[in-house]
Order: sequence, then C-alpha cells, then structure tokens
Amino acid sequence: MIIIVLGVPFLLGLFALSALLGKQAAQYSLWEKLALAFSIGLGLLAILMYALSLAKLPLNLPVIGTAVFIIIALISIYLIASKTFCLSVSEMKSAFIFKDLKFNWFESLLLGLIGLKVIYAFFTALAKPLVDVDAFLYYSIVGKGIYYTGNFFDPYLKQFLSDKPPLPFLMQGWAFIGLGRIDDALFKIITPALFLCLIIIFYSALKRFFLRWFSLLFTFLLATLPFLLYHIGTAYSDFPVTFYYSVGTFYLFLFLKEFDQEKETNGTFLPLALIFLALSIWAKKAGLILTAIDIFILFIFLFNLKNALTKRTLRSLALGLSLLFLLAIPVLVQGGFRTTIGILTSLSSHRPAATAIDTFQPTPGLFERTSTIMFTFSRKLFLYADWHLLWPLFIFSLIFFFRQAFSPPLVYLLIITILGLLSVFVQFESGGTFRWLLDGTLLDRLVMTTAPSSLLFSAYAFGFNRSTSIPDNLKTKPATAKK
Repeated sequence: MIIIVLGVPFLLGLFALSALLGKQAAQYSLWEKLALAFSIGLGLLAILMYALSLAKLPLNLPVIGTAVFIIIALISIYLIASKTFCLSVSEMKSAFIFKDLKFNWFESLLLGLIGLKVIYAFFTALAKPLVDVDAFLYYSIVGKGIYYTGNFFDPYLKQFLSDKPPLPFLMQGWAFIGLGRIDDALFKIITPALFLCLIIIFYSALKRFFLRWFSLLFTFLLATLPFLLYHIGTAYSDFPVTFYYSVGTFYLFLFLKEFDQEKETNGTFLPLALIFLALSIWAKKAGLILTAIDIFILFIFLFNLKNALTKRTLRSLALGLSLLFLLAIPVLVQGGFRTTIGILTSLSSHRPAATAIDTFQPTPGLFERTSTIMFTFSRKLFLYADWHLLWPLFIFSLIFFFRQAFSPPLVYLLIITILGLLSVFVQFESGGTFRWLLDGTLLDRLVMTTAPSSLLFSAYAFGFNRSTSIPDNLKTKPATAKK
C-alpha cells in the first residue's frame, strides 16, 4: 500500500526530527517540518534496512516495522522527558484554515502553476512503468531482489551493487516491501514525494527573508526545470542525490546567513545540513565530492570568524559532524574509500581511461578535450531547453548584482556552486567519462545536483534588498489615546 510506503518513513522521520529540533521547532513552518520529516525518515529507514541486513535479519514488513516501532518508542521516552515535539495542534489547525491566508492574483497564479507541476510530476512517475536501461540493469534488479530474498547482501545481488552507494537500492526495495508486490509504476512514488518536499523546503528557505510573491516566483522556476522534472519519473539515483545534497546546502547557507557575532546562531541549521549531506553520500558517489566541497567552505567560514564562535555554535558543529561521520561511515567502509582513491587517481591523470569503445581511436589531447568540454557546457546549459532560465539568471545575477553576489555570506554559496560545476568539468577532463560527454547522456545529470543551489543563489542575489524584516526605526509605533 502506498500509505505504508510513505507513512512509515514519515513517522520515523517525524520523531527523529522532533528530537533534533527540540524547543527550536517553532522556528520552522509546519509544511517545512512535514517535508523534513519524510525526507529524513526515508534516509534513516534505508540505513536501518542496511543495519538489519548486516545483522542477518530478514528485510520484510514485520521486521522493519518492529524495528521502526522500537526506535520511535525510544525517541518518545526522550521527547516525553524533555516535553518537546516538533508539531503542535494549534499550528496544524492554523495551517489548514486557508481563510486566514490572503493571496493576490499573482500569488494565486504562481501557487496554482506550482500545484499543476507537482501533479504532473506524480502523474509522469506513476503513469508509466520502469523504462530506464540502467535502472533495469542495477537498481531495479537489486530492489526486487531485496523484496524476494529479504537480504540486501544476497550473493547474487552483490554483482549488481559494485561500489554504488546503497540508498537507491534500499529505497526501491522498501517501496516493493511496502506495496507488498512488484509494481513497476507505483514503486516510483517516492521520487515525486521527494520533489514535493524539495519545493516546500526551497520555498521555506526563501520565505524566511523575502516576500511571499518573490519566494513563490523562484519556487515556480524550480518546479518547472524540465530536466529535473524528467528525472522525477525515472528510477535513477540522480534525483535522490540532487535532493539530499541541495537540501543540505540550503541549510548550510542558512546557517552561514544566520550566523551573527552578537547573537546566538540557530543551533539546528548546521546539524540538519550535515545530516542531509551525509544522506547524499548514501545516494550517489558524486555526493562524496559535493559534501567535501560544502565541508571545506564551512571550515573556511568558521576559520574567518573563529574569534566569534560561541559554545553553542561549537556544540552544534560537534553534533553535526558526529552525525555526519556516524551516518557516512557505513558507505565509506563499503566502497567510499575505494571510490575516493579512484577519484584522486583519475584527477591526477589528464589522460582518460581506456575503454572498449575508444581503444581503436586516438585519445584527444588536453587542449582538444578542454575546448570540447567548454563548448558542450555552454551549449547544453544555455542553448538547450533542459534548464530554461536557470543559468542565464545565474550569470545575470553575477553581472548586475555583483555587490550582493560577492559579499558574505552569499559569496560562500557562490563558491560552493562554482566548485560543484568545476568538479563536473574536471571529471570530464581527467576521468574516463569523456566519451559520455560526447553522446550527451551524462552532463546534465551531473549538473543537476547543483541546479537548485544555483537557483537559490540567484534568488538571494536578486532579492537581497527585498527582505520582509523591518528595521526597528521604521516600525509603526502604536497610537496613543488622546487626552
């Protein structure tokens, strides 16, 4: 049943999120917390299935359900003792009473168009069965194997795992287990659900500082990215890694933006960011490189403001790094260290790895490869319909809003985005993936991981001076009664 597929990770994530946010849950909107609960719960459920399989317990609904119940019960003890929970009855009532919300015609139009895109994403994912070749060859076979054998480490399935991170396999395996049958259409329900979560979290990251119409406008741009929408209906690992990395980068930027030398920073942005970055490592090997970039920028930021660090910030950093390490270590042990060595070896050589296809062809020289990559980048990013206004907006914000773009903390998000794009460029330059650049099957999939963060950067560059906060000296003073 679909309600089991979506409901079990949501409940697990809801209690885990409550324990993480504590008394700071009020700083998050209801819809943002619901989106965070499902996405975190999905990642934790995959890790739980991985641990159960290591313990040689069968991966079936009774065993997984019992394990989830035990974890929720243990978290509940802590929540009762601390008298906290991330949801309240009053905020749930107010969120569903739409008569208190007043939208103008433009906001209503944007909200309606975003809703249509979400419906379209669910329709395209569920209306057709699995048709993707690599998903058949790798993820779908393992997902169905988990359903039939109840074992992620079944000897037959190991040949399809290779050194790929386990989240996509386990996510699909859980979908089949929750459905109780093999259904090559309905098992894709998870990716459009993550897309809806991405829309909500992206909007929340903007609404904290900008007007509603402005936040809805850029959320509409995200919801209509053609290539992103296409991959929601596939069973590849590209959208899951895009989701978890993007959300992690969103909250990392919010931590940098909210950091204040005179005030205590929000103690939950950083742990949230590092949890999502850890889950991106579980989703795809690219998540390891992108997470390393984010951590590198984080430490540069903290080093520049080392004299302003408070005990609360250090505790938040220690908690986040501990969670990152604990969540990522199984993937690193499984194949992440080998992947890291392979990446470093690849980057140390300017000659692409030999393949069966190019054995009888001369390897292009360094200058030829570089010019080909630059031409393909510019053509695919600006002249194709895969990204509509995303990259022109990015360049426009750099040219006409350069003061905002190159000022802290937005400049840190800019560096993260550029380094993410540069990592794709270097991968084609030095690795064995150059031939995949020529046939156009890989470039957009790698660029997609940085697309939401790039759009968030453009939104903050354009809307830097359109904050909804009002300075104290401009606030209207209450009228005094006449004598």
